[in-house]
This record gives sequence, structure tokens and C-alpha cells, in this order.
Amino acid sequence: MKIIHLSDLHIGYGETGNMFKRIAEGLVKKNDPDKDIIVITGDLVDDANHEEHFDEAKAGLKILTKAKFQVLICPGNHDYGAGAQADKDLVRVFNQHFFNQKTVTYPRVKVITDKKTKKRVAFIALDSMVEELGFFDQWGAKENWARSRPINSPN
Repeated sequence: MKIIHLSDLHIGYGETGNMFKRIAEGLVKKNDPDKDIIVITGDLVDDANHEEHFDEAKAGLKILTKAKFQVLICPGNHDYGAGAQADKDLVRVFNQHFFNQKTVTYPRVKVITDKKTKKRVAFIALDSMVEELGFFDQWGAKENWARSRPINSPN
């Protein structure tokens, strides 16, 4: 299994949407969707305030998913706003566009089994936005993280 890692695409800035489509087309030509996984971490779009950035990103992703590639996405700060401050409403917009749901719980864990070796690889996506939220939002995010962790002691 080959892991193809893309990061900080900032689609919507200049010609990055067209460049991503060309990259996707190249990946389809030179890689095997039955063997390879594509991971995109952080800043898929340049500015979540612009709907057209999401549309451009989805056009590139469609090239990969149409070819049957498994694509794992972990958002970054630009995916939730313009980069300086996250917007909770834009979190829901991003989640709806790329996960088909408004609420996503982190950490996200996806276990992939290599078809050839049968070895398993765990991908763990963490949400970088927690430090940008206000106190009560941070408390809620940390509370959810604590609830999602296994409890190892009887107390």
C-alpha cells in the first residue's frame, strides 16, 4: 500500500484548483486505487467564506473518487474560515461538503487494511481548530475528546 499525502492545497487561491485537477489526473494515471490511499491534510480550500472554493476542491476530488481512490481528509484552519479565526458555521459547511454531515467528531479514526499484506494502518485525524475557538467552545471540544477515549481504570 502506498500512502499519497497532499497538504495545504489552498484551492481557490490563484490557479490552485486547476493545479489540483492536474495532480488528480496524474495520480489516476500513475497509481492503483486498489493499492494506494490518498490523504489530504489541512487547508484543502484557501478561504471557507467562498463557496466556489469548495466547488473547485470537490471537482478535483471527484476525479479521484470516480477512479475509486479512497481519499481521507483532515481539515485545517483555512477550511473553517480565512485562516486567522475559525467560524463554527463554516465548520458545518466544510463537514457537509466533504463528510456529508454537519457534525463530525474528532479524533476521526479510519483503519485501512492493505489488500496485499493484510496489515492494518490506522489514520487518526485531529481537529486543529480547537485552539482557535472561544473558551466555552474549547471546553466542549475537550469534553467530547475525553468522552471518546477508552477508560482504562475501574474508577
